[in-house]
Amino acid sequence: MRFWKLWVRVVLLGVILLSGRGAFAAPVTCSYGYQDSTCGTFLSNSPQVAPTCSSGAGWTTVSPAKWIGSQYSAPQCNYQAPPSCPPGWITTASPGWTGSFWTGPFCQIPAAPTNPCQYGYASGPTWTGSSWTYTCNAPPPTVTCASEAQAQGYTLTDGYGTSGPFTGYYIKFDGSYGYGTYNNVEYGATGPVWTDSCGNSGNTYLLYCPVSRTDGSALGQLTGNTTSPGSAACGGPN
Repeated sequence: MRFWKLWVRVVLLGVILLSGRGAFAAPVTCSYGYQDSTCGTFLSNSPQVAPTCSSGAGWTTVSPAKWIGSQYSAPQCNYQAPPSCPPGWITTASPGWTGSFWTGPFCQIPAAPTNPCQYGYASGPTWTGSSWTYTCNAPPPTVTCASEAQAQGYTLTDGYGTSGPFTGYYIKFDGSYGYGTYNNVEYGATGPVWTDSCGNSGNTYLLYCPVSRTDGSALGQLTGNTTSPGSAACGGPN
């Protein structure tokens, strides 16, 4: 019995010693409330998201991003510009992006120009691959010669046909002289009043318009004579 009481006292003493040791144990270093200059900052990170290429039209991924131990590498991306119609062509439908490649566009050749030449085509129109090309006929002599006659103070009244060929000099529109073989288109005209040596007067003329033998275009200024009967009509020499 005495032994049993001794054993109980020993157990109780052990419990008291253990309880006191737990209550008065030293705090854990760098725990909350027990930090000093030797303690580091606690860091936390969320998972990194792998970078990707743009999802916009024209972009494709050549190689996706890869995890390289501490971070992701950059993905390899490629951009394809949308195709377009050749210069001069008409776009009837724009290109479309499928997610990996472009479709279209749809193109067509523009319509040939309608009557761009006042006096018709000399050649063409011909499609060159990017535009229409053509040459126009030169205005007929009745147009250019009439314009020249008006500039010189005359009005053409009648056409008398073409004579020639003639080889020699003629006065060009800028006042200089040209030389070559040409035809003359003859016109009756009215203009400034004239008086001849016999005292006759009038305002009618016979004009000559030098024209090209190739395309009939006027080459230069008109020359001409009055329609005076001449000195023979009043007894003078022919």
